[in-house]
This record gives sequence, structure tokens and C-alpha cells, in this order.
Amino acid sequence: ARTVEQPKAFALRHHLAEGVDRIIVADNLSTDRTPAILADLAAETGQMVLLEDPVLAYEQSKKMSRLAQQAYDLGADWVLPFDADEIWYGVAEDGRPCRIADALEDVNDRIVMAPGWDHIWTDDHSNPHPDWPFSPYRRQQTQQLCKVAFRATQGAVLHMGNHDVEAAGPRIAGPLAFRHFQYRSLEQM
Repeated sequence: ARTVEQPKAFALRHHLAEGVDRIIVADNLSTDRTPAILADLAAETGQMVLLEDPVLAYEQSKKMSRLAQQAYDLGADWVLPFDADEIWYGVAEDGRPCRIADALEDVNDRIVMAPGWDHIWTDDHSNPHPDWPFSPYRRQQTQQLCKVAFRATQGAVLHMGNHDVEAAGPRIAGPLAFRHFQYRSLEQM
């Protein structure tokens, strides 16, 4: 049976495997096993900074901007602001998926706009990828708004939803994309 813990751990492990050097995680008042799962992953990988976010208010822009500043302070080259229900990946010049680190290696621009697709559960629970804890079924069209990745910048301000950043430089399309897997119930949302 699927548990909520599987997708959280999967998303963090995925991004580390994609060449992300460090992940800064802010846990916002989780009441399930999330803090223990995060502590175990941090100890196991040595690549995570864990923070508690005790503020109930939905101040995503302010909170994510603080995390981006911390990434800058820790010497990050790029900031890739993602939610626990998102999987990001690189897109090679031929359109095939590649590692995030490889996709950003030769990018000289400062801001990358990434298209995303929503994955949804269907009544057909036969999953062709049993090791994949998310729904393989996605909507055909991309999300209306892209998400942003950017070179770490002093004082960068992320917009709500991580859809843009107040930082100097043109926005380029690709070489990143993401998949959004909402696994929260209506009650959790």
C-alpha cells in the first residue's frame, strides 16, 4: 500500500540523484512522520539542511525567498525551488530527459523557466511502474504557469508558487521541466 512517506522520500532522493548538491528543507507544521523521515534522510545523505517552519500563515513568497537567500549564503550556484510533490529533471538538446546538473552545466543565463505537467490518479489503479510511487497518468497540456530556477542571487524574491523571481536577467525556456504529483487529500489541502 502507498503511504504519504514514500513520495516525500522519493522526491528528495530523486533530486539528489539528479546532481543537486544540497537540499534545504523547511517543514511547515507536519503532523505525520515527515520530521522523522527528513531526519533519517538528512543523516543518511549528509546533503540536507533541515529547518522548522512554525508559521501557519501561507506566506510562500516570503518563506521561499528566505530559503533562496540561505542557499546563496551557503554558496549555491543555482536555486531550484521545488515542493515535495514535484519532480524536476533536465531536458537535453534532443528533448530527452537528462540529469539536472548536466542540463544546467552550459547554461550562461540566470533564469530558467520550466514547463510542468500535472499527474492525476485515475480509477484504473494498475500502475505500469510499481516502483514509482506516483501516478503515471498526466494531463496532456502543460500547466498554465511555468516554474522558475535561477542562479543564486543576493536578495532574490520568489513569487507565489515559485512561478517567477525578482532578479535581473532574461528568462529562457528549458533546459528543465517538472512533473507535479498531488498526493494530498482534500482535507490536507
